[in-house]
Amino acid sequence: MPKTLRVAIAQIAPVLGDVAGNALRMIDTVRSLRGAHGPLDLVVFPELALTGYDGRSDFWSLSAQALAALPGLQQTAQDAKVHLAVGLPERHPKHGGVIYDSLLLIAPDGALRPMYRKVHLWQEEQLYFADGAEFRLAQIGGATVGLGICWDVAFPEWGRASALAGATVLLVASAWDEPSIGYWDTLLRARAIENGCWVIACNRAGSEGALNFGGHSQIVTPTGDVLAILDNSQEGTLFAQLDLDAVGSIRFSDLTGLRDRKPAVYAKTPAGP
Repeated sequence: MPKTLRVAIAQIAPVLGDVAGNALRMIDTVRSLRGAHGPLDLVVFPELALTGYDGRSDFWSLSAQALAALPGLQQTAQDAKVHLAVGLPERHPKHGGVIYDSLLLIAPDGALRPMYRKVHLWQEEQLYFADGAEFRLAQIGGATVGLGICWDVAFPEWGRASALAGATVLLVASAWDEPSIGYWDTLLRARAIENGCWVIACNRAGSEGALNFGGHSQIVTPTGDVLAILDNSQEGTLFAQLDLDAVGSIRFSDLTGLRDRKPAVYAKTPAGP
C-alpha cells in the first residue's frame, strides 16, 4: 500500500486577545474539514493562532489563557482522530518571565507532544520571546515531520538539519506579512527542492493594526512544484493528500542537493583570496 499523508491547512485570521473565541473557531474548522474530507492525519493552524500575533507585553497573560483553551482542542483532536498543529505563546515551566513563540502538536488521542520553540525570531519578536535552542521532529501518520515557525523557513540550516535527521516533510506555521509574500513563496520552494521534502506551509490571513498578513498557504512537492495553494490573503482552507513514497525516489536523484553534499569541505574555513 502506498504511504500517504492526508493534510488540511486552515488559513484563518485569529482575533488578537480573544483566546476563547479563537479556540472555538479552530474547533469548528476541524469539524468542518473532517466532514468535508473524511479522515485526516493533520490539520495545521498559523503561528500564534490561539492568541493573535501582535500581543507584545500581553503575551504573558495570554499564554495562561492559551493553556486553559487546550482541553477543548485536545477533545476535538480525539474526536476527529487527527493531529493538530497549533501556534501559541508558551511560558517556560521553571523560569518566570521567559516565554516562547511555540508550535504545539496535539495527537489523535488528545495527548500533548513537546512544543517546538521558534529558533529564528524576527525583528521585534526578540523583545517579547526567548529564542528556542533546538529543532524538533514529530511522527505524524507514518511521516517524520520537521517543525518550523515563520522566519525559520528563511534559513537553509533549518530544513537541512531536519532532512538529515530523517524528516520527509517540513511543516511551517506562520504570520508572514503581505508586502514580502513573494519571499515566502520562493523560500518554501527552495526548502523543498534542496531537501527533497514535502513542505506544508500555513500562513495566516487578515490584519492586526498596521500589520497585513499575506496568506498564500500552500503545499509544495519534493521537486518544488506547488501542489495546492490559497493564492490570496483571505481566510480559507486547503486539503491535499501527500505521496510519501515519492520522497525516496526524489531525495537522492539529480533533483536534490542531498546526494552530492560535501560535509568535510563545509567544515573548513574558506581559503583566502
